[in-house]
Amino acid sequence: MKKIYLLCIIGIIASLMMTSCQPATPAPAEEDTIDIVLARVGGDPFYKTVECGAIEEAKNQGVNLEIQSMANFEIAEQTRVIDAIIATKPDVLITAPVDAVGVAPAIQKAKDAGIKVVTFDTRLENFAMVDAEVITDNFAQGKLAAETLAGVVGEKGKVMVLSDMPGIYTTGEEQRGFEEQIKNYPDIDYLGTEYHNNDQNRAVQIIKAKLVSDPDLAGIFATNTFGSLAVGTALREADMIGKVKVVAYDTPQEVIDGLKEGLFDAVLAYEAKKEGTLAVQAAVAVAKGETPEKLTYVGNIMLTKDNVDNEEYTYLRYVNECQ
Repeated sequence: MKKIYLLCIIGIIASLMMTSCQPATPAPAEEDTIDIVLARVGGDPFYKTVECGAIEEAKNQGVNLEIQSMANFEIAEQTRVIDAIIATKPDVLITAPVDAVGVAPAIQKAKDAGIKVVTFDTRLENFAMVDAEVITDNFAQGKLAAETLAGVVGEKGKVMVLSDMPGIYTTGEEQRGFEEQIKNYPDIDYLGTEYHNNDQNRAVQIIKAKLVSDPDLAGIFATNTFGSLAVGTALREADMIGKVKVVAYDTPQEVIDGLKEGLFDAVLAYEAKKEGTLAVQAAVAVAKGETPEKLTYVGNIMLTKDNVDNEEYTYLRYVNECQ
């Protein structure tokens, strides 16, 4: 009886030992969340609309999206913000380079830290440095602006471009496209480009001075929001609405109102919100090791008083707050 009892105990111990030696089955690991940071300039309605598109898409994709604001559109400020972002080690950085060359070292530093980079709106001179880009065809936009302005001034007279600053890829391409196309109109006298450095007060003064130096100025192409609003202010204060033809750019409500009022003759518009959507889609793809389209173009349209209220173009309008 003792022998049987002893054998039972030995069997139980052996069974326990075999059980304890079995490798534990690991619990299924939850999929890592993708962390994305969008660095954009604050106080600009265009970037707010891009942000809203990005936030909406991040929710759809189930990824973390953090928004970092830059105080201005300058190399030093963007470098400072990118350096701070690198320290948080996100999977992907989304940003619009403020300079095609000057911000490249900061972007390269992010890449060296293992962070994927998606750019939108503007580009680096070295396109190969980034993982994906979402932009408009700015050169084509510049050509379209020249054609439109030539039409509204009757293909004759003095015209000028009002832009933000040299070295920015997007507005630089708009200017280049404009200059190439305007050569096709021999009776148009192109006066060149004036830069306001995204200072709206400075832009107003530039236009007021031009109205004095060239009182027969026929037309202006403003390459961004600040310039467009400044042209409107200068013409209103000089009582020159309608006397100088204007092709404006971007679609905050003030610009749309100016178009309807007759302050602007046409407005170049494009899908800012979609740019944010596509940028997040590209960011998620590169974070997963996929290969999205290297370069994605966002569509655009020339708005006039005749088509500005068309339902099909309401998607071009800027939003003030994300839903």
